[in-house]
Amino acid sequence: LGEIERSRLIAIQSSLEDVSKLTKPFSLEIAGAGAFPGKNRPRVFWLGMSVEKESPLFGIQQWIEEAMAVLEFEKENRRFSPHLTLGRVKFNADFSGIFQYLEKHPFPSIAFTVDHVSLIQSHIKPSGAEYTMLSEYRF
Repeated sequence: LGEIERSRLIAIQSSLEDVSKLTKPFSLEIAGAGAFPGKNRPRVFWLGMSVEKESPLFGIQQWIEEAMAVLEFEKENRRFSPHLTLGRVKFNADFSGIFQYLEKHPFPSIAFTVDHVSLIQSHIKPSGAEYTMLSEYRF
């Protein structure tokens, strides 16, 4: 969301509280691993999600995106791609060994329950991003 004023932060927190009241815990499954934008020049390593079209995750994402649009935040141009970020790459290197390993040893499926949404602030520093949880909203 970028730099935001305190008044907008309060509005965001209110929106997240609203969505948490309308949501019940649900299950997701980690399935597979990969990199954005791709294997040739990876910038982000991730674990993928096996998500049904009917999953509450898509409803939550859409609801939050619409709530942020009302607060005049720009909508994301990219298609929503549920994943867990493992790490970011700051340099060019040969990661082919990692991808060869993952092809021979696929990441196991792991199911887990989603029971909250968190608002997290990032501080960009020369050493990398540092994250602070501002608030958590349980379903």
